[in-house]
Amino acid sequence: MKNKLFSILTVLVLCLSMVIPVSAAGTHIFDNTNMIGQLSSLEAVAQNIEDTYGFSVLLTITDTTGDKTTYEYGEALYEANAAKADGLVLIYDYGANVYNFYRAGKAEELFTNDILESTVWNAFAYTETYY
Repeated sequence: MKNKLFSILTVLVLCLSMVIPVSAAGTHIFDNTNMIGQLSSLEAVAQNIEDTYGFSVLLTITDTTGDKTTYEYGEALYEANAAKADGLVLIYDYGANVYNFYRAGKAEELFTNDILESTVWNAFAYTETYY
């Protein structure tokens, strides 16, 4: 799981390096399942995206999103924790085995569903099987 998420964030760094101006911000990784253990490498990738490209990047893994959809869960997380108006959240609901993305600001224009879907599936292909 940790390798998959690291791969996804690494690919996002490459995508962002081509389209986003430089700025600085903080980062947030939320592991509500304790599945990925040591988060320092993921934090470093997310921090690099924010410092270099001025995009807030949040990642959350949870057992449940409660009564919210994954999109609503990501939106609430972004609004409560994002340092920038532009950015994205990768939400993985482990309990339901569902992932989704929430995009804000310029991320809505830059990252279509097709781009994000192919990024996730390519990252899974390079690490281990999704199921």
